[in-house]
Amino acid sequence: CFLYDMKILNIMKVDPAKINKADERFQKFTEIVTARQDLLPDEFIKCARPFEDSYKKLKLPELACERFFDLAQKFTEMGKLDLAGIICSRLVKFTNIPFETKEKYILLALDIAEKQNDKIHSAARLEDLHKGYEENDDIAKLLKCLTKEENVLKDIVNDFDTAQKNFR
Repeated sequence: CFLYDMKILNIMKVDPAKINKADERFQKFTEIVTARQDLLPDEFIKCARPFEDSYKKLKLPELACERFFDLAQKFTEMGKLDLAGIICSRLVKFTNIPFETKEKYILLALDIAEKQNDKIHSAARLEDLHKGYEENDDIAKLLKCLTKEENVLKDIVNDFDTAQKNFR
């Protein structure tokens, strides 16, 4: 990870030992939450907040995003889509990260919403992509996104009851 580059750490005045400690704590947290079969979303949110805060205190929110993204991917692989979706919903709301980074968070969130047949969250994530592609003048991706967004919105209008039922 580029954040471990000693030149960057020296410029930022971040103690590598503090980063290692935060990473070790997060790794233990990851082991615990992935092992739990009965972990409820509200319980996960409550337990995750201190880890997010510890990276923020180190002024490394990007590192927190990467660690949580890795956890979301792990949850996705395990079929724990509600928990993965919670993480992704938080990640896509970060405004101080480049779109190239944010795009991968949005794409994972979109994939999760599609797997859950959650058309409303799919539409929201497509709108996030729409804005990002538009701001970055990525016309090819924007056109694909607009087509997909139109289809999802049609699905919502055509069967709102199902869309509402599947909303997570």
